[in-house]
Amino acid sequence: MSETKSKSIKSLTDIKSHNTSRTFFIFFLALVGIVSFFIIKPYLAFIILSFILAYMFRPLYVKLNSKINKSLLSATIILILGMLVFILPAFFLVYKLASQASNVFSFLGSVSINTIFDNIVSYLGINIDFGSLLRESIIQFRDFLSSSAISILSSLTTILLGLFIMCFLFFYLVKDGDKFINYLKSISPLKKKQTDVLFKETRNVISAVLYGQLLSALVQGFVGGIGFFIFGISNPVFWGFFMGLLSLLPFIGSAFIWVPVSIFLVLQEQYFAGIGLFLYCAIIVSNIDNLIKPSIIGSKANIHPTIILLGVFGGLQLFGFIGLIIGPLILSILMVLIKFYHEEHN
Repeated sequence: MSETKSKSIKSLTDIKSHNTSRTFFIFFLALVGIVSFFIIKPYLAFIILSFILAYMFRPLYVKLNSKINKSLLSATIILILGMLVFILPAFFLVYKLASQASNVFSFLGSVSINTIFDNIVSYLGINIDFGSLLRESIIQFRDFLSSSAISILSSLTTILLGLFIMCFLFFYLVKDGDKFINYLKSISPLKKKQTDVLFKETRNVISAVLYGQLLSALVQGFVGGIGFFIFGISNPVFWGFFMGLLSLLPFIGSAFIWVPVSIFLVLQEQYFAGIGLFLYCAIIVSNIDNLIKPSIIGSKANIHPTIILLGVFGGLQLFGFIGLIIGPLILSILMVLIKFYHEEHN
């Protein structure tokens, strides 16, 4: 009897010891995780961007490596290609935006806005100083860009280090992406079938955001910029960039740029440019979404516009410019996890 009681006491002691060890381990793991987060926080956007680029270029690496059968060489070629496709054009875009933005602000500062809107005000019978409102908006927008440019210049060292980290991670994620995915699957607490379904759903929503939303925005900005160039409107890179940017926002879109510009040109008696730009954007630019998204995404993932809207604004606030990509992506993955949890527990 005493032997049985002794075993029970020993068993309870072992359980308490195990629980104490487990609690300590969880606490220590959480502590190290929090400290690690703050260590990588300055470069978090670059780290996430490296994962996104690796996801996009991984299929190309697999095809290339299957032909030359040299993983290091294949990964190096893909890294160089990624720099040529994304990083160098990004620097060129920033340079052109900086020069053309100053031209746009100079023009808007010199044009007589009040004169242009006189007819509209008299026709509507209202007393609104459109010129003052527009100028105030322009000044605020200019100050925002100026402060952003100063912030970028002051953190140039951080940006260069971030680019180096991004390229370094991009290289190894492309090269060893399958090992990384298999490792994540191996440590998943879910069953194998559940893990496979979760990864498939996540992959679908990543494709929807990257190839659907972002590719559509890039094409709209590019095609819109060409339209501005065709109709002789100065600074087409500036206008095309903001058309692409605003096309990410549901219910607003690139029309927020080309409709006012078209009206402005007509009021300036530049009828060919104003009407031509309006028709070009209404017929071609506005329908790019309808052409790209169904053909690329299909029915794989249906992302609600609210998720994109919150992701764009929240991501921009939290991560800066790169948050335009990261924000919608993270919120979309969150919705996949919530959907997956709901389905598994019902």
